[in-house]
Amino acid sequence: RRRHTRYISVTGVQTCALPICFAADGEVVRDRETGLEWRRCALGTRWDGKDCAGARAFLGLDAAEAAAAQEGDGWRLPDIKELYQLLDDDCGTPPVDRVGFPDLVSGRDEEDVYWTTTPMDLADLWYCVEFQHGFADGHSRGISLAVRLVRKPK
Repeated sequence: RRRHTRYISVTGVQTCALPICFAADGEVVRDRETGLEWRRCALGTRWDGKDCAGARAFLGLDAAEAAAAQEGDGWRLPDIKELYQLLDDDCGTPPVDRVGFPDLVSGRDEEDVYWTTTPMDLADLWYCVEFQHGFADGHSRGISLAVRLVRKPK
């Protein structure tokens, strides 16, 4: 988790400012610290220049990995360490950069959980991150969760 983001105020609500940790270029957001490139919008949606348009896909882990492979161009599911880096305690609640990732949190807990490729030390459970409150959890591969794609820089 991070603790070094500036705030901007949008209609009186504190929101994280993009420039400290991330640089956005259309549908891609680059992490200035790790160099990783993130899809700005969840799988199933696309950046329209102002927001994420469409409906998020909720998939089991196997289907999510297959969908990431179909995207090509190096896109994949993140591991737990990578996805957890999107959390920033300085952002308040929810603890995420809403400028860089406008659809990361919907306000409905059950929709704000994203897959990782990291197995837990428990039988057939895989780490996921819940972004509404900012914690890691575990689910079996068949549970349908949201998907955020990442890749190494080109």
